[in-house]
Amino acid sequence: MKLPRRLAGDAKQARPAAKLTPLPLLAETGSDNCGPGERESLMRRFMIALVAAAALAAPLTAAGGSGGLSPKQLNDQGWTCFNVPGLGVHCSAPGQEWPPTGPTAQLLYFFNTTDPASDVPDFTGTETLLRDDYYRGQPCPTEASGEYNFLGDLGGGASYWGCHRR
Repeated sequence: MKLPRRLAGDAKQARPAAKLTPLPLLAETGSDNCGPGERESLMRRFMIALVAAAALAAPLTAAGGSGGLSPKQLNDQGWTCFNVPGLGVHCSAPGQEWPPTGPTAQLLYFFNTTDPASDVPDFTGTETLLRDDYYRGQPCPTEASGEYNFLGDLGGGASYWGCHRR
């Protein structure tokens, strides 16, 4: 890396090129002394850091200001949410038919509310559904019995087993 004209003759101000970072380099050299390639490289590094920071912040804002997930947020994104009497609201992801008619396994989110339109962030856990012909006695350590619960036909013509995970 060639030192900018302003620093090349001044040994007191000059630092080894390996210790220069993009932002101090820009501050020391000024934008007038950087070549077009150096400015593009600095801008590219800055944009990569900015995009990475935004990507990390996106899930936090999607979960709402209070830090939780609600059935309303999922409904607004195309999920199908419905109340299961005695168990609360369950939500099926977009692209998953409800009631299930063909998938061998399905994952639902469930909430501690009976209102599918609730905007209260009360995400409780997930429920895994396995179609009867694929259930082989798999354990469900989070259920009190330690086993999947038989749910029967959920309205799509096939019987399912369910396991809640909190």
